[in-house]
Amino acid sequence: MTARPYWWAVAHEADIPASRPVAVKVGDLALVLFRDGTGAVAALEDRCAHRRAPLSLGVVTAEGLVQCPYHGWRYEGASGKCRAIPNFSAQEKVPGNFGVRPFATRIVDGFVFVWTGDRGDVGNEPSATMDAPVGATTARHARALPCPHAMYAALMLDRPGVLLSIGGIRLLDDFRWGDPRREESAIVSEFGAVWSGKRLDRLPSSPPLTLRVTVAAGTAATHVTLRDEADTMIAAAFLAATPQGAMVTQVQLAGWATDGPRGKPATIAIRPSLDVEAVARTRVAALPDWQALSAV
Repeated sequence: MTARPYWWAVAHEADIPASRPVAVKVGDLALVLFRDGTGAVAALEDRCAHRRAPLSLGVVTAEGLVQCPYHGWRYEGASGKCRAIPNFSAQEKVPGNFGVRPFATRIVDGFVFVWTGDRGDVGNEPSATMDAPVGATTARHARALPCPHAMYAALMLDRPGVLLSIGGIRLLDDFRWGDPRREESAIVSEFGAVWSGKRLDRLPSSPPLTLRVTVAAGTAATHVTLRDEADTMIAAAFLAATPQGAMVTQVQLAGWATDGPRGKPATIAIRPSLDVEAVARTRVAALPDWQALSAV
């Protein structure tokens, strides 16, 4: 699939070392991330202008240039221009049109966002802020899920318990607080939840906990919050969902949680695998609305 012009969260900043480049994908677009001479994270198309070798297989020089593993061509992050070719003499200059496509980047709340459109026409600044309270337990991790990007969005809006687990919490996917609704350029669903350990012969008429899921149009960037019966937020997470191809979605999570009634934090996590039967039961009622939002 072709990467549309959006701010895509492609990595955690902590996962981009100074010593080597990192390969990421947004749909069919292959990118290389690396730290330039100032320590900032840069993004280029992951192919050398010479023989199209992946720059992500190369190294980062002491000057903060990414060096191709094939013939050693070196590129700067800000412009994507080639700044050095090893077999050139000291008198030879690298032609100004030698370079690869650069992409705008932003660091927001520890995530590396890449704008996949033109650098001179970036959209609204990305957002991933969670405002974790002092003393909260924090978590970061990533999973490659075997499902299309649109299916990920549908599952989040219709059956989030297939994708998420929360410490000490049982999600009630069959208890929805009303239908999915639009809020600006996103769709919101709310579900009931209970503290785990309690046997349920039937769904409670009014679950004590509420899980709110907000999925943004286009990127399916997801904000999840969990509130107790006093409407106090006890956990939150931001999930970046990036298509890796037709059938794989890379999801990266950053979240926080406070202690529950048993002294353990209600940490939100991505399940390591999908329940195929639960996926088959998903009503995907919200999918058409999400696709319509993404088309604008």
